[in-house]
Amino acid sequence: MAAIGFLGFIGTFIFLVLTIFSAARGDGKTKKRFYITVGLLTVSVTSFVIASTSDTETTVQVNTTQQKSDNKHEEALKTIGVGFAQFKHHFNEAGKNFNFNIDDDNTKLGTKTDYIESIQVNITAEYQITMDIDRKSEGITHLVLSGKSKQNEEDIGVLIRLMDSTIAGVDKSLTEDERKKIIGQLGFETKNMQDIWSLDKSIVKNGLAYSFISSKDGEVALSIGKAK
Repeated sequence: MAAIGFLGFIGTFIFLVLTIFSAARGDGKTKKRFYITVGLLTVSVTSFVIASTSDTETTVQVNTTQQKSDNKHEEALKTIGVGFAQFKHHFNEAGKNFNFNIDDDNTKLGTKTDYIESIQVNITAEYQITMDIDRKSEGITHLVLSGKSKQNEEDIGVLIRLMDSTIAGVDKSLTEDERKKIIGQLGFETKNMQDIWSLDKSIVKNGLAYSFISSKDGEVALSIGKAK
């Protein structure tokens, strides 16, 4: 539409000059050329207005789309307050007495999207930690400690210590007693070992949601994310 407006403007100028010449010569074409000039001027102005409005609408639409995309990204990717490096440091510190360690040898990258990158850490032969990381802020958005227990007393001890180290990794402010209390509230206060294999409990502490589920065949998962 801008091109039409530009051509209309040129035409207006040409016919304006011709109208002036006609008026000067008195050839009888003045009135006709004046109407043409007015018509071309109207077309020119209308075209420029439409082009300007279209550009404005396009800009607004692009900005609105970008804003919605940014808002959706922020809403979807609420981090738990620590990045991978921080989690790794705190986890290793809490688990050093039990030979739990995160390093390059047991860490591998998983899937990657525009916003999220996943990391998997094989802590033991039975248990691994998987976490999603926001590529923009590099903060962890969600973390899961999972595996299959051997369902004996020794392995339950390993699982509890792993849960303790994982919780320390996401929230260093918690004391050892506070971490033990969280684990107990997730179902490990029971004195009957068989009760552990039918758990589905959740709690919120310091803005983080902790959930633990287990099955009769020994499958377990501790999930940690930002509380809603």
